[in-house]
Amino acid sequence: PPALTMISAAYLGTINRLSADGRLSLWNKGLFPPSSEDTPRRRPLLRVTLGLAAILALAQPATAQAVFIRANQAFVNKDAGHAAWLFELARRLAPENSDYYWSEGEILLRSLPDTNSREAAARADALFRQGAAVNPFTIDNQLSLVRLHRDYAGLLDRPATREALFGWLAQALRWQPYNEVVMAEFVRTLHLTGRDDYAQAFLSNYLRYYPESRVLREVRDEITGNKLH
Repeated sequence: PPALTMISAAYLGTINRLSADGRLSLWNKGLFPPSSEDTPRRRPLLRVTLGLAAILALAQPATAQAVFIRANQAFVNKDAGHAAWLFELARRLAPENSDYYWSEGEILLRSLPDTNSREAAARADALFRQGAAVNPFTIDNQLSLVRLHRDYAGLLDRPATREALFGWLAQALRWQPYNEVVMAEFVRTLHLTGRDDYAQAFLSNYLRYYPESRVLREVRDEITGNKLH
């Protein structure tokens, strides 16, 4: 980002200036020189160096976000190879951000109705699993794993068992028990795995508390065949 680049350049310029007037002598004498004469000289350099380190620490996540935005733009422009490279770069810059795994995986997941690509399905599966491992306390990667293995099992070499599907859903419900999207996916999965009685019972209970929830009404209409009005 331009602002962080300018600030970093200013700090580097200051370090260069300190070097020019001899204040970098501590690197020639060792980190802890025997003489205390250099102590006043070390302090400005130390402050500037620590400041630059802090700037770089802040800049890396911001740079990852900028790269991620460019990756999405490349994908929209159908430059798949460049997009994949940028997505990978964003994750390398901020490997602790589970959203970067989920977003690329979700793009691949949404492409499956048109492509039926086993390669895309496998890649999405790997990304969702990595994202879930990076941050198990968020639900996006778990829910996308459920959708992938439930709706596109035929494209996966090792599709999840029904127990695994409900294990992911149980974890999502544990972290966000009042999330209507999680409730909807839970009911939808019950229905699609042949547990209609349970699906109807849970759906009726959820709609009692959230009667205006669009996602829950959509699931109701999927199960009953009604149309939204």
